[in-house]
Amino acid sequence: MNTFHFIDLSREEFESMVNDICRSILGMATISFSEGKDGGRDGIFHGIAKNFNGYEGKFVIQAKKTGKLNASCSDSNFIKIIDEEIPKIKSLVQEGNLDYYLMFTNRKLPGIGNQKLIDNIKEKTGVKEVYIMGLENLNSYMDDSLISRYNLNKYREPLRINPEDLKSLIYEFEKNTNHIVNPEFVNRIKAFDIEKKNEINNMSNDFYKEVILKSSNLRFDEIDLFLQDPINEEYNEMYKEVSSEFQEKIFTKLKNVKFFEENFDVLYDEILSKMPEIKKRSLIRLFLHYMYINCDIGKSPVMEEEKC
Repeated sequence: MNTFHFIDLSREEFESMVNDICRSILGMATISFSEGKDGGRDGIFHGIAKNFNGYEGKFVIQAKKTGKLNASCSDSNFIKIIDEEIPKIKSLVQEGNLDYYLMFTNRKLPGIGNQKLIDNIKEKTGVKEVYIMGLENLNSYMDDSLISRYNLNKYREPLRINPEDLKSLIYEFEKNTNHIVNPEFVNRIKAFDIEKKNEINNMSNDFYKEVILKSSNLRFDEIDLFLQDPINEEYNEMYKEVSSEFQEKIFTKLKNVKFFEENFDVLYDEILSKMPEIKKRSLIRLFLHYMYINCDIGKSPVMEEEKC
């Protein structure tokens, strides 16, 4: 199944998308509430749900977006969110304004944990039915209209990358490197027109100056020395394989991104989704930025030197 990056939507966009989904599964009479205190409701629907088990009654819709990658409904912070919603749900039930409670979130939804959450809400509030819709449900509801409206199309194609080599590379780099300036690398970078490279790749100046230059740039020469060391030939080959794979994905699967730095986000998320055990996450971005600066990914300007 395609996986969409709902994490990139704003909270308002996510709530709007959820209510649009509910207009499809419940009915066009779904009403959205504007931003502010919602009393436990981002939307409501009263009537017969045309595509939702034929239920009839008063539905309350809630949207809970997380900005955390690989978040799950079994995480303690989501359970806390549910606990905070329970008094609001109970109040709505007692007032006669709630029969069916639907919560949508971009967190993964484990089967066993989901049922415990549902049972807990029903027991403590008396609501008739509860549905928690996780990431898997959201993906299944995406149609061409929603994809276009919320600009999710660019993330539709799965990347299918294999970050095993990058993981090995990162671990070895972290174990065996110290900050040593490599004049060869510094001089090599000075030899080509980075502004031209940024221009032809549509890299924003803000991202280049505030992220790449101010943080990652401090360790580029370390990577360079590490890869050039003959003892690390095996890892140098891994680096070449990984950067070559990423370059191909950028030109085939990610060709519609607006700014080049969006490639970093998509690749970073894809790597972490497959390798959540990587602890030094900053090194993922460091290596991605190095690949760009070293002209291993992205379009290259006219060569003035042998490299770049």
